[in-house]
Amino acid sequence: MKPVSMRIASPVSQPPPAADETPWSADGERMSTSETANYVGTMAQSLEDLAKGRDLPFLAYLLGMVVEEARRIIAGSPARHSKGDPTTR
Repeated sequence: MKPVSMRIASPVSQPPPAADETPWSADGERMSTSETANYVGTMAQSLEDLAKGRDLPFLAYLLGMVVEEARRIIAGSPARHSKGDPTTR
């Protein structure tokens, strides 16, 4: 089987933030949690649409979950972390 070559687009202006850093907006200000969720949700929505258009249903499903989580964060809903959720560690 031939290996798959993946090219990940690099950021336009700044490197991605470390997990413990707040991302920066275009004007140089730190983005809030809600702004970050909006950015991630917007990117995920575009990728979900692309996956749907290329008949990649599982990727589209996962990206749709990202979009829904971003919407939940933006709306200020309580966290849905569970005991076994690795994002709470």
